Amino acid sequence: MAWLVLIAATFVYAALVVVATLFPLPIQNALIQYERTAPRESPWVDLVPIVGMANVLGTTLETALRQLAGNVLLFVPLGFMAPLLLGARASAARVLALALAVSTTIEGLQLAVSGVLGYPYRLASVDDIILNALGAGVGYLVFLAVRPLLQPILDTSVSCGSQPPE
Repeated sequence: MAWLVLIAATFVYAALVVVATLFPLPIQNALIQYERTAPRESPWVDLVPIVGMANVLGTTLETALRQLAGNVLLFVPLGFMAPLLLGARASAARVLALALAVSTTIEGLQLAVSGVLGYPYRLASVDDIILNALGAGVGYLVFLAVRPLLQPILDTSVSCGSQPPE
């Protein structure tokens, strides 16, 4: 039963990440045409680490929290659930590698959507990747802290990281 709950939670989490990072997609032609022709200074990609984070700190508190804390918090569940899914193969390095792969994929998809639309709909940023990895690290540390409390549940269910019972 714990395995099914974990799988369901993983799918719900994945759907929420997709919604938070890729939607809403602009579908109104007038808006797309306006955005394509509007003068802008914003780049499509930010490959310089930390500078974007520093710039965000110079904005409103709400914007800074949404951008910085939001990117960290978005990946805390990944860092917590990954060791449950990976089982004995879990390690800090594997959780971090998974977070980096997922976050880089998201940023690549944001860039691809911008390319299809013809304007920088979402900024693909290395800072987001760094903050997402930090969030996964926090989630992994939370997992390590509560693992003794989860052990009775894990011991009585299917070993996570293996196949569910038939």
